Amino acid sequence: MSIPIGEYLFRRLKQVGVESIHGVPGDYNLRLLDFVEENGLKWVGNANELNAGYAADGYARLKGLGVVVTTFGVGELSAINAIAGAYAEMVPVIHIVGSPNTVHQKKHVMLHHTLGDGNFNSFANMARSVTTLVHQIDSAADATEKIDQAIVKCYIQSRPVYVSIPVDVVDLKVDGSHLNIPLNMSYPPNDPQLEKSAIDTILAQMKSAKRPIILVDACTIRHRALAETHAFIKRSRLPTLIAPMALGAVDTSDKNYVGIFTGAASPPEVMKVVASSDLVLTIGPLRTDWNTVAFSYPTPPLRTIDFNANGIVAELAQFPGVRMHPVLAKLADLIPEEGIPYEPLDDVPGPAPPKPVGKRIEYPESTITHAWLWPRFGRWLREDDVVIAETGTAAFGVVSCQFPQGVDIITQALWGSIGFAVPAAQGLALAGKELAAGAAGPAEEDSHLQREHRLRLFHRNRTQSAVSNHQRRTVLLVGDGSLQLTVQALSTMLRLGLDNLVIFVICNEGYTIERLIHGAKAKYNHMPLWRHSLLARAFGGGSEVEEGGSGTSAAMSAKTRVELDALLGGEGHVDRVHEASKKGICVVEVFMPVLDAPDVLKFVYGEPTD
Repeated sequence: MSIPIGEYLFRRLKQVGVESIHGVPGDYNLRLLDFVEENGLKWVGNANELNAGYAADGYARLKGLGVVVTTFGVGELSAINAIAGAYAEMVPVIHIVGSPNTVHQKKHVMLHHTLGDGNFNSFANMARSVTTLVHQIDSAADATEKIDQAIVKCYIQSRPVYVSIPVDVVDLKVDGSHLNIPLNMSYPPNDPQLEKSAIDTILAQMKSAKRPIILVDACTIRHRALAETHAFIKRSRLPTLIAPMALGAVDTSDKNYVGIFTGAASPPEVMKVVASSDLVLTIGPLRTDWNTVAFSYPTPPLRTIDFNANGIVAELAQFPGVRMHPVLAKLADLIPEEGIPYEPLDDVPGPAPPKPVGKRIEYPESTITHAWLWPRFGRWLREDDVVIAETGTAAFGVVSCQFPQGVDIITQALWGSIGFAVPAAQGLALAGKELAAGAAGPAEEDSHLQREHRLRLFHRNRTQSAVSNHQRRTVLLVGDGSLQLTVQALSTMLRLGLDNLVIFVICNEGYTIERLIHGAKAKYNHMPLWRHSLLARAFGGGSEVEEGGSGTSAAMSAKTRVELDALLGGEGHVDRVHEASKKGICVVEVFMPVLDAPDVLKFVYGEPTD
C-alpha cells in the first residue's frame, strides 16, 4: 500500500496520541498542511510562529508530544525561541518545516525566505543547537525511517526534533504498511551489572545514613518518572521535599511530605530537615539559578545521590547510562515494608531564619500584595487544576501556595522567556480538552496505543481522574508586561472555543522582576496599562458562542483584597470566576503595587526602593 509522505507523517503522529497540529501556513508548507485534517487531525492555526511554538510546548506537557509546523526561513526562525525553550526545559516538541523544492535547492537558486546566498542548509544548521535531531527528508527512500526515528527520539530524550520536507517531496509515495508496526516508545534497558552495582551502592548508603531525605526535582516530571518516584517515596517513608520546578510532582497530603525547598529562603521547618540530613536522595535534579534560589542549596556532593534520566551519581561513584526509572522501581521492591530508619529531629536546633534583605515597603491593609495573594490563590484552587505561571512574580509567587490534590504547576524557570505562558496555556487547555474527550469517547483503531501514551506521558499518572472524562481547569497567571508580548494567543483560544480557562492578569504596569534586578523606577521597565477587560471582545469573544467558532468570555477586575476575595467565592459569595470559566474564558485583572514582589524573589534580588 503506497501513500504520500505527508499522509504517512500525520497518520504516524496520530498513532502516538497527537490530535492537534499548531503552526502558521506559508507557501512552502501549504501542500503538507492539506494532509492534516485529511488524516483526522485538528489544524490549530496560530497568530504567529512564536505563539505556535509555545502552544506546542504547553500541549506536549500534558499530551506527551507537541507538533508545530512552520514555513522555511522566516517561519522557522520566528519559532526558534520557543524550540530553544523546549530544548532547555526538556519538552518533546516536533518542529516540521516545509522547505523549497529540491530542484531549486540543488541549483542554489536565490529564492524568497532565504538569505540570498543559495545555501538552503543555514536554518537547519541553526536548529542543530536547539534540537536533539535534524532530518532533512529529500527523497522517499528513507522517509518513513527518518519520520519514525524523529518521533521516537523526541519522546525518549524529551527534547525537540527538527524535520524538514521540501514541497516536491510531500507527495512522493512510501510503503504505508509500516504504519501497521507500532513504534517502540519504551526506554532502552539498563546494563544489568551496572544497574545492580548502582542499586547496591544506594542501598548501602541509605542504610548507613541517620537522616536520609528525598528531594524531588524537575526532571522527574520531564522524563516521566513519577510512578516510580511515588512508589519509592511510599515504600521508603522518608521525609520528602520538592524543588520549585517540581511543583505538583508529589502528593502534598502524604504524611512524609515536608514542603517546597527554596534553598536559603526556605521556611525554618523545611530548612531544619535539609540542614540536619546526612544524605539527600535527589530525583531528577535540575540545579538552575532560579530553581535553587540563587544556588543556595546546602547539599554538597558527598551527601547527595542523584537519580538522572541518563545515569546515577552516588557520592563519588558514577553509573553512566543507568536510567533512574528501573532503579527507583527496584529500590522500592527491595526496601523493607517498615521503610528506611530515620532519626527524629527533636534534639536538633533549627537554623536561623533568613535575614531581611532591605527595608520592606508598607502598604495599606486593603492592598492586594503578594504576601496576601498567594495563600488566597492556593485556597481558591481546586483538585486537578493545571496552573501555568509566567516567568516573573507569578512563577516565584506560586512557590508559596498550598495546593490541593492533583494540581500541576507549570513554569519555564530555566529558559525564562517572558510571553511563554499565554500561548502555552492555549496548548494546555486544548490538550486537557482532548484528554477528557478521548477518555470518554468511543474506542478507535489505535485507541490502545493512545491510551498507553496518555497514561505514561501524562505528567499526573497518580490518580484515575487524570484520565477520566473530567476536564481539568487551566489557570494562567501572567503579568501585564508579559501578556503584551504574545496576547494574540487569546484570539486562538476564543476561536477554538476553549473553556475551563481562567486568566489572572497581574496589573503592576510593567516588569516588576526587572525592577528588582535593576532600574526600579526606570522608564524601560514600565509598560502602558491596557484595559484587559476589553481584550476578549476585541479578539472576537462574546457572551455566547458565535458563528465562526468564537468562544465565550467574561472579564472581571479587583483592586482591593475584599473585591478579589468576593470574586473568588469568599465567605457569603459565589465563586464568580469559576462559574464564568465553565462557559469559556474568564479574564481577571488583579491590580497590585508596582514594586511589590514575592518574598522568594526579594530574597534573590533584594527589596526594591520606593
